[in-house]
Parts: sequence; C-alpha cells; structure tokens
Amino acid sequence: MKSKNTKAKILNASIKLFAQYGYDGVGIRRIAKEAGVNSSMISYYFGNKENLYKTVLSLYLDEFKTIVMRLPIKNEEQFLKEFIKHHIRILKKRGKYIALIIARESVEDFERSKDFFNEFLKEIKNKIETVFRQGIKKG
Repeated sequence: MKSKNTKAKILNASIKLFAQYGYDGVGIRRIAKEAGVNSSMISYYFGNKENLYKTVLSLYLDEFKTIVMRLPIKNEEQFLKEFIKHHIRILKKRGKYIALIIARESVEDFERSKDFFNEFLKEIKNKIETVFRQGIKKG
C-alpha cells in the first residue's frame, strides 16, 4: 500500500508543478520535495523526469483515446459533439492541472513531447479525418 501511496504522491506533485512551471521549470528534487518523498523514488517508479512527464500526460490521453476510439461514426455531427463532450469531461475529471498541462503542450512547440503526442494521437487523428471525409462526401 505504501508504494501506491508514494507513487500517487509523486504523480500528484508532478501534475501540479508541471502545470504551474512547465517541464523545463521543474526538477526532480523539487517534485520530490513537493511530494514529501526521497528523489530516488522518482527514479525507482519512473526512471527519469521525461518518463514521469509522459506518465502524467498518459493519465489524460489513455482515457481520452479509449473513449474516442469507441465512438460510432454513423453521424458526423453527433460524433463531433460527443468528442468535445468527452474531452471536456475528462479534463474536468482529471482536474485543472491536467488541463493546464495539455493546453501548454498544445501551444508551445516542445520537441520532447511532439513525437509522443503524434504517436499517441495517431489513431484519434485518423478517426477524425474519416469523420470529415464522410461529412464532405455527404455534402
């Protein structure tokens, strides 16, 4: 139980700090201090700061991708409404900090996360393109 608690403390602290200061504005020691854990625990659970950051992003992206990939495409307008509704619901559920991190990543061009986002969102992008193609065909 203690290991899950430690990992959760690290994730909660990193979400807050990454949202407030960005990836480059936060170091491992600062995250550890905020979480109230030894900095070696971050290496133990996540390997390095970049993997920790990707784990934070995945908290949102995994859930969003799963939901979007299940949405039916029969009605393009309905698909887009559901897409937006689920996006907002997940951001609200995950809290304001995740929303800030996603917004920061969307606006700032970070090489570090570009490939991660592109790979992760490839299936979603393809599904959205299919929806638009169907809508264009229908006129």
